[in-house]
Amino acid sequence: MKAILLATVLAAAPAFGQTVPAFDSSALIESAIKQVKAMAWRRDKVDWPILEARARAEAAKARDGVDILSAYEMLLDGLGDNHSFVNVSADRRAAFKARHGHEFDSGRVHKASLSKLYTRRSPDGIRHAIGKLYALRVLIPFVTGGGAPASAYADKLYGHFVANSAACGYIVDIRGNAGGNGWAMVTGLTALLGDGFGTPAPGAPESAMPFARIAGGKAIVNYGAYKDTAMFELAAWKPLPALAQAPVAVLIDDIVGSSGEMTAIAFKGRSATRFFGQQSYGVASENEGFVLPDDTNIVVTTGMMRDRGGRTYPEGVPVDVTVMPGEGSAKDPDDAVVEAAKAWLGKQRACR
Repeated sequence: MKAILLATVLAAAPAFGQTVPAFDSSALIESAIKQVKAMAWRRDKVDWPILEARARAEAAKARDGVDILSAYEMLLDGLGDNHSFVNVSADRRAAFKARHGHEFDSGRVHKASLSKLYTRRSPDGIRHAIGKLYALRVLIPFVTGGGAPASAYADKLYGHFVANSAACGYIVDIRGNAGGNGWAMVTGLTALLGDGFGTPAPGAPESAMPFARIAGGKAIVNYGAYKDTAMFELAAWKPLPALAQAPVAVLIDDIVGSSGEMTAIAFKGRSATRFFGQQSYGVASENEGFVLPDDTNIVVTTGMMRDRGGRTYPEGVPVDVTVMPGEGSAKDPDDAVVEAAKAWLGKQRACR
Protein backbone atom coordinates (compact mmCIF):
# COMPACT_ATOMS: atom_id res chain seq x y z
CA MET A 1 0.00 0.00 0.00
CA LYS A 2 1.49 3.32 -1.01
CA ALA A 3 -0.09 6.76 -1.18
CA ILE A 4 -3.42 5.66 0.24
CA LEU A 5 -1.77 4.61 3.50
CA LEU A 6 0.45 7.68 3.72
CA ALA A 7 -2.50 9.96 3.17
CA THR A 8 -4.36 8.15 5.94
CA VAL A 9 -1.46 8.50 8.35
CA LEU A 10 -0.49 12.10 7.63
CA ALA A 11 -3.82 13.80 7.06
CA ALA A 12 -7.48 13.11 7.53
CA ALA A 13 -9.68 13.27 4.44
CA PRO A 14 -12.20 16.10 4.34
CA ALA A 15 -15.52 15.17 5.88
CA PHE A 16 -18.46 14.54 3.62
CA GLY A 17 -20.83 17.47 3.86
CA GLN A 18 -18.23 20.25 3.64
CA THR A 19 -18.78 22.88 0.97
CA VAL A 20 -18.01 21.44 -2.47
CA PRO A 21 -18.65 22.63 -6.03
CA ALA A 22 -22.13 22.18 -7.50
CA PHE A 23 -22.75 18.52 -8.33
CA ASP A 24 -21.76 17.64 -11.89
CA SER A 25 -21.89 13.89 -12.48
CA SER A 26 -20.34 14.16 -15.94
CA ALA A 27 -17.32 16.14 -14.76
CA LEU A 28 -16.82 13.83 -11.79
CA ILE A 29 -16.88 10.58 -13.74
CA GLU A 30 -14.63 12.03 -16.45
CA SER A 31 -12.09 13.05 -13.83
CA ALA A 32 -12.26 9.59 -12.25
CA ILE A 33 -11.84 7.82 -15.60
CA LYS A 34 -8.87 9.96 -16.62
CA GLN A 35 -6.97 9.39 -13.40
CA VAL A 36 -7.81 5.71 -13.08
CA LYS A 37 -6.70 5.01 -16.66
CA ALA A 38 -3.32 6.58 -15.94
CA MET A 39 -2.76 4.66 -12.70
CA ALA A 40 -4.32 1.24 -13.00
CA TRP A 41 -1.98 -1.74 -12.88
CA ARG A 42 -4.18 -3.71 -15.31
CA ARG A 43 -4.85 -0.76 -17.63
CA ASP A 44 -3.54 -2.66 -20.67
CA LYS A 45 -6.00 -5.51 -20.05
CA VAL A 46 -9.18 -3.41 -19.73
CA ASP A 47 -11.67 -2.87 -22.56
CA TRP A 48 -11.85 0.86 -21.94
CA PRO A 49 -14.52 1.85 -24.49
CA ILE A 50 -17.01 -0.58 -22.95
CA LEU A 51 -16.08 0.17 -19.33
CA GLU A 52 -16.13 3.95 -19.84
CA ALA A 53 -19.53 3.80 -21.57
CA ARG A 54 -21.00 1.78 -18.69
CA ALA A 55 -19.55 4.11 -16.04
CA ARG A 56 -20.77 7.24 -17.86
CA ALA A 57 -24.28 5.79 -18.26
CA GLU A 58 -24.43 4.96 -14.56
CA ALA A 59 -23.14 8.42 -13.59
CA ALA A 60 -25.75 10.09 -15.82
CA LYS A 61 -28.47 8.69 -13.56
CA ALA A 62 -26.92 10.22 -10.42
CA ARG A 63 -28.51 13.26 -8.86
CA ASP A 64 -25.97 13.77 -6.08
CA GLY A 65 -22.82 12.49 -4.37
CA VAL A 66 -24.67 9.50 -2.95
CA ASP A 67 -26.09 8.16 -6.20
CA ILE A 68 -22.80 8.45 -8.07
CA LEU A 69 -21.05 5.94 -5.82
CA SER A 70 -22.38 3.09 -7.95
CA ALA A 71 -20.72 4.62 -11.05
CA TYR A 72 -17.35 4.85 -9.31
CA GLU A 73 -17.75 1.27 -8.14
CA MET A 74 -18.59 0.12 -11.67
CA LEU A 75 -15.42 1.77 -12.94
CA LEU A 76 -13.14 0.25 -10.30
CA ASP A 77 -14.69 -3.21 -10.30
CA GLY A 78 -14.24 -3.27 -14.08
CA LEU A 79 -10.46 -3.10 -13.66
CA GLY A 80 -10.47 -6.76 -12.67
CA ASP A 81 -7.77 -6.50 -10.00
CA ASN A 82 -10.16 -7.29 -7.08
CA HIS A 83 -8.52 -4.68 -4.89
CA SER A 84 -9.37 -1.21 -6.25
CA PHE A 85 -12.21 0.30 -4.26
CA VAL A 86 -14.29 3.37 -3.40
CA ASN A 87 -13.47 4.73 0.06
CA VAL A 88 -16.15 6.96 1.62
CA SER A 89 -17.47 7.75 5.06
CA ALA A 90 -19.78 5.34 6.86
CA ASP A 91 -22.55 7.97 6.73
CA ARG A 92 -22.34 8.28 2.98
CA ARG A 93 -22.27 4.52 2.54
CA ALA A 94 -25.33 4.20 4.78
CA ALA A 95 -27.13 6.91 2.82
CA PHE A 96 -26.70 4.94 -0.40
CA LYS A 97 -28.03 1.78 1.23
CA ALA A 98 -31.01 3.62 2.71
CA ARG A 99 -31.90 5.05 -0.69
CA HIS A 100 -31.24 2.01 -2.89
CA GLY A 101 -31.73 -0.93 -0.54
CA HIS A 102 -28.20 -2.32 -0.94
CA GLU A 103 -24.55 -1.33 -0.60
CA PHE A 104 -23.09 0.38 -3.66
CA ASP A 105 -20.45 -2.37 -3.88
CA SER A 106 -22.71 -5.30 -2.98
CA GLY A 107 -22.19 -6.82 -6.42
CA ARG A 108 -18.58 -7.69 -5.71
CA VAL A 109 -17.79 -11.41 -5.65
CA HIS A 110 -15.65 -12.50 -2.70
CA LYS A 111 -13.90 -15.78 -2.09
CA ALA A 112 -15.33 -18.05 0.57
CA SER A 113 -13.18 -18.32 3.71
CA LEU A 114 -12.87 -20.84 6.51
CA SER A 115 -11.37 -18.30 8.91
CA LYS A 116 -13.15 -17.62 12.19
CA LEU A 117 -10.52 -15.19 13.46
CA TYR A 118 -11.50 -11.97 11.68
CA THR A 119 -13.03 -10.51 14.86
CA ARG A 120 -9.61 -10.07 16.49
CA ARG A 121 -8.87 -6.44 17.34
CA SER A 122 -6.03 -6.23 19.87
CA PRO A 123 -2.33 -6.95 19.13
CA ASP A 124 -1.90 -9.15 22.18
CA GLY A 125 1.09 -11.22 23.22
CA ILE A 126 0.80 -14.82 24.48
CA ARG A 127 3.54 -17.03 25.93
CA HIS A 128 3.75 -20.71 24.96
CA ALA A 129 5.96 -23.22 26.77
CA ILE A 130 8.59 -24.85 24.56
CA GLY A 131 10.18 -27.42 26.85
CA LYS A 132 11.80 -25.47 29.67
CA LEU A 133 11.82 -22.33 27.53
CA TYR A 134 9.03 -20.29 25.97
CA ALA A 135 8.01 -18.75 22.68
CA LEU A 136 6.06 -15.52 22.31
CA ARG A 137 3.03 -15.44 20.00
CA VAL A 138 1.91 -12.00 18.88
CA LEU A 139 -1.53 -11.46 17.35
CA ILE A 140 -1.59 -9.16 14.31
CA PRO A 141 -5.24 -8.15 13.77
CA PHE A 142 -6.25 -5.55 11.21
CA VAL A 143 -6.03 -1.89 12.16
CA THR A 144 -7.49 0.89 10.04
CA GLY A 145 -6.70 4.57 9.70
CA GLY A 146 -3.78 6.45 11.13
CA GLY A 147 -3.10 8.83 13.97
CA ALA A 148 -3.11 7.87 17.64
CA PRO A 149 -4.96 4.50 17.35
CA ALA A 150 -2.53 3.15 14.72
CA SER A 151 0.48 4.45 16.66
CA ALA A 152 -0.82 2.85 19.85
CA TYR A 153 -1.22 -0.44 17.96
CA ALA A 154 2.41 -0.35 16.76
CA ASP A 155 3.68 0.65 20.21
CA LYS A 156 1.79 -2.15 21.96
CA LEU A 157 3.03 -4.70 19.46
CA TYR A 158 6.65 -3.61 19.79
CA GLY A 159 6.34 -3.55 23.56
CA HIS A 160 5.75 -7.31 23.57
CA PHE A 161 9.22 -7.85 22.09
CA VAL A 162 10.87 -5.50 24.57
CA ALA A 163 9.22 -7.40 27.43
CA ASN A 164 9.95 -10.83 25.93
CA SER A 165 13.38 -10.50 24.35
CA ALA A 166 14.38 -13.68 26.23
CA ALA A 167 11.91 -15.85 24.29
CA CYS A 168 13.59 -18.68 22.37
CA GLY A 169 11.42 -18.04 19.32
CA TYR A 170 8.40 -16.15 18.07
CA ILE A 171 5.05 -16.86 16.44
CA VAL A 172 3.61 -14.06 14.27
CA ASP A 173 -0.11 -14.83 14.07
CA ILE A 174 -1.62 -12.84 11.18
CA ARG A 175 -4.69 -15.08 10.79
CA GLY A 176 -7.97 -13.22 10.38
CA ASN A 177 -6.25 -10.02 9.19
CA ALA A 178 -8.00 -8.87 6.00
CA GLY A 179 -6.09 -5.60 5.68
CA GLY A 180 -5.88 -2.04 6.97
CA ASN A 181 -2.81 0.03 7.78
CA GLY A 182 0.07 -2.33 7.04
CA TRP A 183 2.77 0.06 8.17
CA ALA A 184 1.43 0.06 11.72
CA MET A 185 1.74 -3.75 11.64
CA VAL A 186 5.21 -3.88 10.10
CA THR A 187 6.59 -1.10 12.31
CA GLY A 188 5.46 -2.98 15.40
CA LEU A 189 7.27 -6.09 14.12
CA THR A 190 10.55 -4.34 13.32
CA ALA A 191 12.42 -6.23 16.07
CA LEU A 192 11.99 -9.47 14.10
CA LEU A 193 12.54 -7.92 10.67
CA GLY A 194 15.72 -6.12 11.65
CA ASP A 195 16.57 -2.45 11.88
CA GLY A 196 16.85 -1.04 8.38
CA PHE A 197 14.29 -3.41 6.86
CA GLY A 198 13.13 -1.98 3.52
CA THR A 199 16.21 0.16 2.92
CA PRO A 200 16.64 0.41 -0.89
CA ALA A 201 19.77 -0.88 -2.56
CA PRO A 202 22.09 1.95 -3.69
CA GLY A 203 21.05 3.23 -7.11
CA ALA A 204 17.80 1.24 -7.17
CA PRO A 205 15.01 2.78 -9.28
CA GLU A 206 11.81 3.77 -7.48
CA SER A 207 9.96 0.92 -9.19
CA ALA A 208 12.20 -1.55 -7.35
CA MET A 209 12.09 0.21 -3.97
CA PRO A 210 9.90 -0.71 -1.01
CA PHE A 211 7.61 2.20 -0.23
CA ALA A 212 9.22 2.69 3.18
CA ARG A 213 12.03 1.47 5.42
CA ILE A 214 12.04 0.81 9.15
CA ALA A 215 15.02 2.42 10.88
CA GLY A 216 15.53 3.50 14.46
CA GLY A 217 11.91 2.72 15.30
CA LYS A 218 10.57 4.87 12.47
CA ALA A 219 8.74 3.96 9.25
CA ILE A 220 10.30 6.34 6.72
CA VAL A 221 9.07 6.89 3.16
CA ASN A 222 11.68 5.95 0.55
CA TYR A 223 10.58 8.05 -2.44
CA GLY A 224 8.03 10.44 -3.88
CA ALA A 225 6.64 13.70 -2.59
CA TYR A 226 6.91 12.52 1.03
CA LYS A 227 10.41 11.07 0.77
CA ASP A 228 12.15 10.77 4.17
CA THR A 229 8.90 11.56 6.01
CA ALA A 230 8.27 9.37 9.08
CA MET A 231 4.82 7.75 8.98
CA PHE A 232 5.31 6.11 12.39
CA GLU A 233 7.74 6.47 15.27
CA LEU A 234 7.73 3.94 18.09
CA ALA A 235 7.47 5.72 21.43
CA ALA A 236 9.68 3.29 23.35
CA TRP A 237 11.97 1.93 20.64
CA LYS A 238 15.21 0.31 21.69
CA PRO A 239 17.56 -1.82 19.57
CA LEU A 240 16.94 -5.57 19.83
CA PRO A 241 19.38 -6.91 17.22
CA ALA A 242 19.35 -10.54 18.44
CA LEU A 243 15.65 -10.91 17.63
CA ALA A 244 16.28 -10.45 13.90
CA GLN A 245 18.06 -13.85 14.02
CA ALA A 246 15.50 -15.66 16.18
CA PRO A 247 13.36 -18.45 14.70
CA VAL A 248 9.92 -17.20 13.63
CA ALA A 249 6.79 -19.13 12.70
CA VAL A 250 4.33 -17.07 10.64
CA LEU A 251 0.67 -18.11 10.77
CA ILE A 252 -1.71 -17.10 7.96
CA ASP A 253 -5.12 -18.26 6.74
CA ASP A 254 -7.37 -17.83 3.74
CA ILE A 255 -8.81 -14.47 4.81
CA VAL A 256 -5.44 -12.74 5.21
CA GLY A 257 -5.41 -10.09 2.50
CA SER A 258 -4.13 -6.70 1.44
CA SER A 259 -2.03 -5.25 4.27
CA GLY A 260 -2.28 -8.55 6.11
CA GLU A 261 -0.52 -10.08 3.11
CA MET A 262 1.94 -7.19 3.09
CA THR A 263 2.87 -8.10 6.67
CA ALA A 264 3.29 -11.77 5.78
CA ILE A 265 5.39 -10.92 2.71
CA ALA A 266 7.74 -8.90 4.92
CA PHE A 267 8.86 -12.24 6.41
CA LYS A 268 9.39 -14.01 3.07
CA GLY A 269 13.12 -14.48 2.50
CA ARG A 270 13.93 -14.04 6.20
CA SER A 271 16.22 -16.75 7.57
CA ALA A 272 14.94 -19.15 10.27
CA THR A 273 11.33 -18.50 9.24
CA ARG A 274 8.54 -20.94 8.35
CA PHE A 275 4.92 -20.35 7.31
CA PHE A 276 2.01 -22.40 8.64
CA GLY A 277 -1.74 -22.51 7.94
CA GLN A 278 -3.41 -21.80 4.61
CA GLN A 279 -2.52 -19.77 1.52
CA SER A 280 -3.68 -16.17 1.86
CA TYR A 281 -6.59 -14.51 0.06
CA GLY A 282 -4.68 -13.15 -2.94
CA VAL A 283 -4.87 -9.34 -3.03
CA ALA A 284 -1.21 -8.67 -2.29
CA SER A 285 -1.19 -5.51 -4.38
CA GLU A 286 -0.12 -1.90 -3.91
CA ASN A 287 -2.84 0.74 -3.92
CA GLU A 288 -2.76 4.49 -4.41
CA GLY A 289 -5.61 6.90 -3.98
CA PHE A 290 -6.87 10.31 -5.09
CA VAL A 291 -9.76 12.42 -3.83
CA LEU A 292 -12.40 13.78 -6.22
CA PRO A 293 -14.11 17.17 -5.71
CA ASP A 294 -17.09 15.43 -4.06
CA ASP A 295 -14.76 14.03 -1.35
CA THR A 296 -14.77 10.50 -2.77
CA ASN A 297 -11.46 8.71 -2.24
CA ILE A 298 -10.78 6.53 -5.29
CA VAL A 299 -8.28 3.79 -4.43
CA VAL A 300 -6.60 2.06 -7.37
CA THR A 301 -4.31 -0.97 -7.57
CA THR A 302 -1.09 0.25 -9.20
CA GLY A 303 1.22 -2.75 -8.79
CA MET A 304 2.03 -5.89 -6.82
CA MET A 305 3.74 -6.15 -3.45
CA ARG A 306 7.24 -7.65 -3.61
CA ASP A 307 9.24 -9.53 -1.02
CA ARG A 308 12.89 -8.77 -0.29
CA GLY A 309 13.88 -10.94 -3.25
CA GLY A 310 11.53 -9.21 -5.69
CA ARG A 311 8.92 -12.00 -5.86
CA THR A 312 5.22 -11.13 -6.19
CA TYR A 313 2.22 -13.13 -4.97
CA PRO A 314 -0.76 -12.54 -7.27
CA GLU A 315 -2.45 -15.79 -6.19
CA GLY A 316 -1.81 -15.33 -2.50
CA VAL A 317 1.06 -15.94 -0.07
CA PRO A 318 1.85 -19.68 0.16
CA VAL A 319 2.68 -21.60 3.32
CA ASP A 320 5.46 -24.10 3.95
CA VAL A 321 3.20 -26.36 6.00
CA THR A 322 -0.53 -26.52 5.24
CA VAL A 323 -2.59 -26.88 8.41
CA MET A 324 -6.35 -26.61 8.26
CA PRO A 325 -8.11 -24.71 11.07
CA GLY A 326 -9.27 -26.89 13.93
CA GLU A 327 -8.82 -27.76 17.58
CA GLY A 328 -5.80 -30.01 17.14
CA SER A 329 -4.70 -32.41 19.84
CA ALA A 330 -7.01 -32.95 22.79
CA LYS A 331 -3.89 -32.84 24.97
CA ASP A 332 -3.00 -29.31 23.87
CA PRO A 333 -5.23 -26.28 24.53
CA ASP A 334 -3.95 -24.48 21.44
CA ASP A 335 -5.41 -24.86 17.95
CA ALA A 336 -3.84 -27.09 15.30
CA VAL A 337 -1.93 -24.32 13.53
CA VAL A 338 -0.33 -23.04 16.74
CA GLU A 339 0.52 -26.62 17.69
CA ALA A 340 2.35 -27.11 14.39
CA ALA A 341 4.28 -23.88 14.90
CA LYS A 342 5.28 -24.86 18.44
CA ALA A 343 6.44 -28.29 17.25
CA TRP A 344 8.68 -26.67 14.64
CA LEU A 345 10.09 -24.14 17.10
CA GLY A 346 10.84 -26.97 19.53
CA LYS A 347 13.22 -28.44 16.94
CA GLN A 348 15.15 -25.19 16.44
CA ARG A 349 18.50 -24.87 18.19
CA ALA A 350 17.47 -21.74 20.07
CA CYS A 351 14.53 -23.57 21.67
CA ARG A 352 16.21 -26.88 22.51
